[in-house]
Amino acid sequence: MSSEEKGGPVTLQFVQDEDRCVISSPDGVLINVLKSSHDLLIAVADALPKDASSISDLIGATPSPLINSVKGMVLEGVPDPFPDWVKRPSDASISIFGADELEFGLYLIQHRAGSAVTTLEVGDTDLGSEKELVTAQIDAEHISLVDGGLPSGELATGIVINGESYPIDDLQFYNESLKSYLVVISKALGTHVLCASEEQVFLTENCSFIGCFALMDVLLVAHGDTERARRLLDVAAEQARLVRDYVDLARAAELLNCPKFIAEALARRASMALRDDDRNRHLNLPFIPHLAELYCSQIEDGKKQAYDLLTTLLADKPDARSLREGADVAKRLLGDLELSSRLNDLALSLSYDEFERDSFETPDD
Repeated sequence: MSSEEKGGPVTLQFVQDEDRCVISSPDGVLINVLKSSHDLLIAVADALPKDASSISDLIGATPSPLINSVKGMVLEGVPDPFPDWVKRPSDASISIFGADELEFGLYLIQHRAGSAVTTLEVGDTDLGSEKELVTAQIDAEHISLVDGGLPSGELATGIVINGESYPIDDLQFYNESLKSYLVVISKALGTHVLCASEEQVFLTENCSFIGCFALMDVLLVAHGDTERARRLLDVAAEQARLVRDYVDLARAAELLNCPKFIAEALARRASMALRDDDRNRHLNLPFIPHLAELYCSQIEDGKKQAYDLLTTLLADKPDARSLREGADVAKRLLGDLELSSRLNDLALSLSYDEFERDSFETPDD
């Protein structure tokens, strides 16, 4: 069936054609996972600070081994029970990476979706006999893929007729869409999407902060490449949004022996996020002690800013833990015992209020 053909089925359909079973669906899925080579990892790190759109050409020119392929038909919206078929759920979910232990590095995930058809060679087996639809869930390995890149429901991966299994090994698409993901696996930070794209055109502005941060870690651990890690700091900083992000980058800059002005610039951006980003204020407030510590430890004449930050905790009262952390910074780095005492007292008061509230809300036995 041609991939340019219009239309298609509105639900999952089975048709027996001589010795074949043809399954068609409006929601087919094909996910290919490729492991990028050392050369491509270095080339991607070089391209990101300049123009990520060149990554598509790099991928095309660099062979990358296929480490896993997931194929099937999405069962969301299909009637349950499905007429004349019995579902046979798999005991385990399908891993998109296909292995429990993976090397850290860069991976490419290609996700095709759309109306599709598959043909299974079933010989002279009678489809009117007892038959089962093999189903499974996809395990996305805790990756936060954007725009619904992976189906959340069941996936039909094959059929069983009279005890004989016929897995879906090939899909032909029409009206398909293609999404591509560069994924970084870091020993320290885990698995994260570096960049996502329609088709396979990557843009630097679409890179994620945590993905860049994970790529920096891979460069350092795998290759000791501090120079490329430094260059990725700017890319990560452009994608940072939270106080925590900027503080983490400043710590990384210190480990990479970057000039002091980089930590100062990151501290200013963190202060702006704290002041201007009302939507994420509840996420930013708990990191005030960490930002105050950054001002004290890495920025010349930064103790005044640190003091001002810690005093905001007295008014905003984010939580007892943040107040205790702020009290520690005030005592250890500012030497301000009075401010430390006030923060500790407020933390104790909040903890007591929370204890009283929990006691009041707990029903009697």
